[in-house]
Amino acid sequence: MDKEHFTKLLIQQQEKGKLLLSLVSNMHESKNDFGDGYAMFGGEDLYYVPEDELNSFLNKFEGWKSYVSELLKSQFGRDDQFVYDWDSNIGTYISKRKPILPQLKKKVDKGLSLIDSFLERLDIHFHGDVCVDEIIEKDNMTKHPKIFISHKTEDKPFVNELVRMLEFIIGTDQEKLFCSSIAGYDIKPGREILAELKRQFNDYEIYLIIVHSPRYYESPICLNEMGAAWVLGTKFCSFLTDDCKFSMLKGAIDGKYLSIKVNDSFDTVTSKLNYLKDELLQVFGIDNFNQNRWETIRNEFIQRTQNIDYATITAKEEKNKQPEPKANIVADVISTKPLIVDITNRGDGIAEELKLQLDEAGSGLIITGLDAFPLEYLKPDKHVKLSVYPCISDPESFKVFFKWTENGVEFSSEDIVVL
Repeated sequence: MDKEHFTKLLIQQQEKGKLLLSLVSNMHESKNDFGDGYAMFGGEDLYYVPEDELNSFLNKFEGWKSYVSELLKSQFGRDDQFVYDWDSNIGTYISKRKPILPQLKKKVDKGLSLIDSFLERLDIHFHGDVCVDEIIEKDNMTKHPKIFISHKTEDKPFVNELVRMLEFIIGTDQEKLFCSSIAGYDIKPGREILAELKRQFNDYEIYLIIVHSPRYYESPICLNEMGAAWVLGTKFCSFLTDDCKFSMLKGAIDGKYLSIKVNDSFDTVTSKLNYLKDELLQVFGIDNFNQNRWETIRNEFIQRTQNIDYATITAKEEKNKQPEPKANIVADVISTKPLIVDITNRGDGIAEELKLQLDEAGSGLIITGLDAFPLEYLKPDKHVKLSVYPCISDPESFKVFFKWTENGVEFSSEDIVVL
């Protein structure tokens, strides 16, 4: 994209950051509350933030952070200093020994300062009295509308029925609907998944439809899609599967927003579906619509989605579920003269039989301490120091690949060391 358009998008994210700053500034911590929440130790005090409020903010923050990172990568490439400055400074690690809200506020403040710095370094100025927001709105008007269904793959039976109903409203044009689990509306062969998802949000005026379920909140990709929609101010509608309650809704788009639950009273569901239909007809500029046939299609959707066997879906999901690692292995430069890299476990679990491998860029360096690996175990907050010495061709950075086990299950991760 050209620099002017890139700058406009960056200014958009600057405004989103200011909104995040306002949100975190209005959050409150209490002391010595032992209910559900995120507890932090500060001296002898226990700091507490309600879990739902905290998770809602973190999902919005993650959406903002990820979108800006991908925006920078699309403009400058993954190895540019802009990208490194953002990714290295706007991390999600939160100390368990400090109050949480000042840490979150500091992260958002840092992000806003970085965006200011990026805009100055771009050295692009808008002339005249043209409002940037008006220009951005005009740019968005040139995009074609498209429905994006955000869902967990296990909820495909529900999504099948949803797509069938949507096809009656907007037609079967592949340029009007994106759904990753339905053939014909999914990602084309040979395209990288995350890059394709980003392209959808960049190239189209997205109308997001979220299928909330207990499974939805277990997917980082789904939560990123929801966060990105909030960051971009995307129009949306939410559906709840039969095994999902309004009290389960959390994150960037939660129970405060209008949602359609298919096992509500018939009049309630039909009214909300009619509203969705009318809104989509307006978004896509459709005038010729068969209202009588619509009522049949709508009622069939309600009946079929109410008859989905969620017990079988849940049992299958539990059987195939891969546990999340409790250990979190990272590599940090803690000294430059001499150069020392610290391998630390920032998680809550013990990493057993920890193995370490360097990519090609790091294999030519002289590194002492590698003989400690494989490590029998690395406990939380424990670390191993590696000393790095210069050689003939010093790389600017190298990757470190980790493998370990927890209770017999193998996990892996990677980190970048910038010299």
